[in-house]
Amino acid sequence: MKSKISFSYSQPDEYHFSEDSIFLVNQVISDSSEDEFNSVVDIGAGCGIVGLEFINKFEGTVKNLTLLEPQSVYISHLNKNIQNHLSDTKVKIRNEKIQDIKLNVDLILCNPPYYDSGKGRIPENLVVKKSKFSEELSPRDLIKGVEKILSPGGRAYILLGKNKEQTHLESEYESKSLEKKIISSEPYLVLRFIKLHEQGS
Repeated sequence: MKSKISFSYSQPDEYHFSEDSIFLVNQVISDSSEDEFNSVVDIGAGCGIVGLEFINKFEGTVKNLTLLEPQSVYISHLNKNIQNHLSDTKVKIRNEKIQDIKLNVDLILCNPPYYDSGKGRIPENLVVKKSKFSEELSPRDLIKGVEKILSPGGRAYILLGKNKEQTHLESEYESKSLEKKIISSEPYLVLRFIKLHEQGS
Protein backbone atom coordinates (compact mmCIF):
# COMPACT_ATOMS: atom_id res chain seq x y z
CA MET A 1 0.00 0.00 0.00
CA LYS A 2 1.15 3.49 -0.85
CA SER A 3 1.48 5.42 2.41
CA LYS A 4 2.23 8.86 0.97
CA ILE A 5 0.18 11.26 -1.13
CA SER A 6 0.03 10.27 -4.78
CA PHE A 7 -0.43 13.62 -6.51
CA SER A 8 0.00 17.36 -6.22
CA TYR A 9 -3.49 18.72 -5.63
CA SER A 10 -5.10 22.04 -6.43
CA GLN A 11 -6.32 23.59 -3.15
CA PRO A 12 -7.62 26.97 -1.98
CA ASP A 13 -5.12 29.28 -0.29
CA GLU A 14 -7.25 29.43 2.85
CA TYR A 15 -7.20 25.76 3.72
CA HIS A 16 -4.98 22.77 2.85
CA PHE A 17 -5.51 19.12 3.67
CA SER A 18 -3.45 17.43 6.36
CA GLU A 19 -2.02 13.97 6.96
CA ASP A 20 -5.28 12.72 8.47
CA SER A 21 -6.82 12.38 4.99
CA ILE A 22 -4.09 9.99 3.84
CA PHE A 23 -4.27 8.10 7.13
CA LEU A 24 -8.01 7.54 6.63
CA VAL A 25 -7.52 6.22 3.10
CA ASN A 26 -4.84 3.77 4.21
CA GLN A 27 -7.00 2.50 7.08
CA VAL A 28 -9.97 1.94 4.80
CA ILE A 29 -7.90 -0.01 2.28
CA SER A 30 -6.35 -2.14 5.04
CA ASP A 31 -9.82 -2.97 6.33
CA SER A 32 -11.49 -3.62 2.97
CA SER A 33 -11.83 -7.21 1.82
CA GLU A 34 -14.05 -6.43 -1.20
CA ASP A 35 -12.61 -6.44 -4.70
CA GLU A 36 -15.27 -4.12 -6.06
CA PHE A 37 -17.43 -1.23 -4.87
CA ASN A 38 -20.29 -0.22 -7.12
CA SER A 39 -20.78 3.24 -5.63
CA VAL A 40 -18.52 5.26 -3.31
CA VAL A 41 -19.16 8.70 -1.82
CA ASP A 42 -16.65 11.02 -0.17
CA ILE A 43 -18.65 13.20 2.24
CA GLY A 44 -17.19 16.66 2.73
CA ALA A 45 -14.75 15.99 -0.07
CA GLY A 46 -12.98 19.36 -0.01
CA CYS A 47 -10.49 19.15 -2.89
CA GLY A 48 -11.13 15.44 -3.33
CA ILE A 49 -8.04 14.17 -1.53
CA VAL A 50 -9.72 11.23 0.22
CA GLY A 51 -11.81 10.05 -2.71
CA LEU A 52 -9.10 10.41 -5.35
CA GLU A 53 -6.37 8.88 -3.18
CA PHE A 54 -8.67 5.93 -2.46
CA ILE A 55 -9.32 5.39 -6.17
CA ASN A 56 -5.58 5.54 -6.89
CA LYS A 57 -4.49 3.18 -4.10
CA PHE A 58 -7.36 0.68 -3.97
CA GLU A 59 -6.38 -2.44 -5.91
CA GLY A 60 -9.98 -3.45 -6.63
CA THR A 61 -12.61 -1.74 -8.78
CA VAL A 62 -14.73 1.32 -8.08
CA LYS A 63 -17.46 1.87 -10.66
CA ASN A 64 -18.80 5.22 -9.46
CA LEU A 65 -17.41 7.94 -7.19
CA THR A 66 -19.40 10.88 -5.84
CA LEU A 67 -17.53 13.81 -4.32
CA LEU A 68 -19.96 15.60 -2.03
CA GLU A 69 -18.85 19.11 -1.03
CA PRO A 70 -21.21 21.89 0.14
CA GLN A 71 -18.65 24.71 -0.01
CA SER A 72 -18.56 26.29 -3.48
CA VAL A 73 -14.96 27.47 -3.01
CA TYR A 74 -13.76 23.89 -3.48
CA ILE A 75 -15.63 23.05 -6.69
CA SER A 76 -13.12 24.50 -9.19
CA HIS A 77 -10.34 22.63 -7.36
CA LEU A 78 -12.34 19.39 -7.50
CA ASN A 79 -12.85 19.75 -11.23
CA LYS A 80 -9.16 20.45 -11.79
CA ASN A 81 -8.01 17.53 -9.64
CA ILE A 82 -10.37 15.11 -11.37
CA GLN A 83 -9.18 16.27 -14.76
CA ASN A 84 -5.53 15.87 -13.75
CA HIS A 85 -5.63 12.67 -11.73
CA LEU A 86 -8.64 10.50 -12.62
CA SER A 87 -9.46 8.82 -15.91
CA ASP A 88 -11.08 5.38 -15.54
CA THR A 89 -13.71 5.90 -12.83
CA LYS A 90 -17.04 7.60 -13.40
CA VAL A 91 -17.06 10.55 -10.98
CA LYS A 92 -19.68 13.12 -10.11
CA ILE A 93 -19.33 16.31 -8.07
CA ARG A 94 -22.31 17.39 -6.00
CA ASN A 95 -22.26 20.83 -4.41
CA GLU A 96 -24.74 19.82 -1.69
CA LYS A 97 -25.04 18.86 1.96
CA ILE A 98 -25.41 15.25 3.08
CA GLN A 99 -28.74 16.24 4.66
CA ASP A 100 -30.16 17.15 1.22
CA ILE A 101 -29.05 14.37 -1.12
CA LYS A 102 -30.59 11.11 -2.27
CA LEU A 103 -28.07 8.36 -2.98
CA ASN A 104 -27.65 4.63 -2.48
CA VAL A 105 -24.01 3.65 -1.94
CA ASP A 106 -22.02 0.72 -0.61
CA LEU A 107 -19.00 2.67 0.69
CA ILE A 108 -18.79 6.02 2.47
CA LEU A 109 -15.53 7.83 3.18
CA CYS A 110 -15.59 10.83 5.48
CA ASN A 111 -12.98 13.07 7.05
CA PRO A 112 -15.53 15.45 8.57
CA PRO A 113 -15.17 18.80 10.32
CA TYR A 114 -14.51 17.03 13.62
CA TYR A 115 -13.71 20.01 15.83
CA ASP A 116 -16.50 20.78 18.30
CA SER A 117 -17.69 24.38 17.85
CA GLY A 118 -18.40 24.49 21.58
CA LYS A 119 -14.74 23.92 22.40
CA GLY A 120 -11.90 26.31 21.70
CA ARG A 121 -11.58 29.41 19.55
CA ILE A 122 -13.54 29.58 16.29
CA PRO A 123 -11.53 30.82 13.24
CA GLU A 124 -12.66 34.05 11.63
CA ASN A 125 -12.06 32.72 8.10
CA LEU A 126 -15.32 31.17 6.91
CA VAL A 127 -13.71 28.48 4.74
CA VAL A 128 -11.48 27.31 7.58
CA LYS A 129 -14.37 27.45 10.02
CA LYS A 130 -16.66 25.27 7.88
CA SER A 131 -13.83 22.87 7.01
CA LYS A 132 -12.74 22.25 10.59
CA PHE A 133 -15.71 22.94 12.87
CA SER A 134 -18.99 21.03 12.98
CA GLU A 135 -21.45 23.92 13.10
CA GLU A 136 -23.07 22.84 9.83
CA LEU A 137 -22.48 19.09 10.13
CA SER A 138 -22.98 17.79 13.65
CA PRO A 139 -22.17 14.17 14.52
CA ARG A 140 -25.90 13.45 14.64
CA ASP A 141 -26.53 15.00 11.23
CA LEU A 142 -23.64 13.02 9.75
CA ILE A 143 -24.88 9.73 11.19
CA LYS A 144 -28.42 10.40 9.97
CA GLY A 145 -27.00 11.06 6.51
CA VAL A 146 -25.04 7.80 6.60
CA GLU A 147 -28.15 5.90 7.68
CA LYS A 148 -30.08 7.40 4.77
CA ILE A 149 -27.72 6.69 1.86
CA LEU A 150 -25.80 3.53 2.89
CA SER A 151 -27.02 0.23 1.45
CA PRO A 152 -27.62 -2.74 3.80
CA GLY A 153 -24.27 -4.42 4.34
CA GLY A 154 -22.46 -1.31 3.14
CA ARG A 155 -19.61 0.31 5.04
CA ALA A 156 -18.89 3.84 6.21
CA TYR A 157 -15.55 5.05 7.55
CA ILE A 158 -15.35 8.25 9.60
CA LEU A 159 -12.15 9.80 10.94
CA LEU A 160 -12.03 11.80 14.18
CA GLY A 161 -9.26 14.04 15.46
CA LYS A 162 -6.75 13.16 18.13
CA ASN A 163 -7.23 16.19 20.40
CA LYS A 164 -10.04 15.08 22.70
CA GLU A 165 -10.20 18.49 24.36
CA GLN A 166 -11.25 20.08 21.05
CA THR A 167 -12.87 17.36 18.96
CA HIS A 168 -16.13 15.47 19.12
CA LEU A 169 -16.15 12.21 21.05
CA GLU A 170 -16.57 8.74 19.57
CA SER A 171 -19.67 8.27 21.74
CA GLU A 172 -21.47 11.02 19.79
CA TYR A 173 -21.52 8.83 16.67
CA GLU A 174 -24.18 6.23 17.46
CA SER A 175 -26.95 4.52 15.50
CA LYS A 176 -29.27 1.60 16.05
CA SER A 177 -29.12 0.70 12.36
CA LEU A 178 -25.31 0.82 12.10
CA GLU A 179 -22.82 -1.60 13.67
CA LYS A 180 -19.86 0.44 14.90
CA LYS A 181 -16.26 -0.65 15.39
CA ILE A 182 -13.08 1.31 16.15
CA ILE A 183 -10.46 0.18 13.62
CA SER A 184 -7.79 2.68 14.67
CA SER A 185 -7.23 4.72 17.81
CA GLU A 186 -3.76 6.19 17.17
CA PRO A 187 -2.75 8.66 15.94
CA TYR A 188 -6.31 9.27 14.68
CA LEU A 189 -9.55 7.58 15.61
CA VAL A 190 -11.22 5.81 12.67
CA LEU A 191 -14.72 4.40 13.05
CA ARG A 192 -16.20 1.76 10.78
CA PHE A 193 -19.96 1.45 10.45
CA ILE A 194 -21.78 -1.42 8.72
CA LYS A 195 -25.41 -0.93 7.75
CA LEU A 196 -27.49 -3.67 9.33
CA HIS A 197 -30.02 -5.56 7.24
CA GLU A 198 -33.61 -4.95 8.20
CA GLN A 199 -35.33 -7.84 9.94
CA GLY A 200 -37.13 -10.04 7.50
CA SER A 201 -35.06 -8.89 4.52
